[in-house]
Amino acid sequence: YTDWTVDGGTGSELVPELTAAATAVKGFQNTVDNGGAYSSADFKAVTDAGKPGDEGYTTTVTRTVHYTKNQATYTKGDPGDPAKNDPEGTQA
Repeated sequence: YTDWTVDGGTGSELVPELTAAATAVKGFQNTVDNGGAYSSADFKAVTDAGKPGDEGYTTTVTRTVHYTKNQATYTKGDPGDPAKNDPEGTQA
């Protein structure tokens, strides 16, 4: 349970870490739940804890990515200030 063959190479990381940066989408903030790497040591804990099924030992790695749309905040103000909204349309 140390090194496995994964994607043509060897290593103990079976499922790589999933980060917010890797799942970023323009215009959204995001967070990742349970995004850590899953290693052969994690899988060994599964085999130590139970009996194999008909197809051997299995486990599921569940990850959740939450997206929240960025919202712009506008305030009524000086039409000459580009940082503020112009609800009256006087800048047009």
